[in-house]
Amino acid sequence: MTKEESLKVFGSTDYKFLTDPERTVFRSTVEELMERDLFKMSDVPVIASYSRNVVLARTASKDVQKLGTVIKFYDRGCEKYKTNPAVDIMNKAQMAYESTAIKLGLTPTGRKRVPGNGGKKSDLDNFIEEMNNG
Repeated sequence: MTKEESLKVFGSTDYKFLTDPERTVFRSTVEELMERDLFKMSDVPVIASYSRNVVLARTASKDVQKLGTVIKFYDRGCEKYKTNPAVDIMNKAQMAYESTAIKLGLTPTGRKRVPGNGGKKSDLDNFIEEMNNG
């Protein structure tokens, strides 16, 4: 990436409004896409959204680990239970980032769908192909 491109990416509004953990995911995603010759400037808002959802899912997952999937509460002196709201948040964020990961070509399925990956296959792709053919 040229210095000018780097300034456009990391100086973009999409990048500036990310939190530090989201920026870490963003940078690593851009690096991975660049290694595969899949990065385009038009992907910046999509990568920012992906980064937000990855961090949101991780944060919600920590809340679920801490509080559990079911929360006990009292209503008018009666003990009741409800699903931890973080479970729903975690699931929705995971679905969103998994869908985006496929579209960006960050998964084996996505790499098959994204044109222009230079025919590069991951070790997992090669293994799956061998298993299917052998």
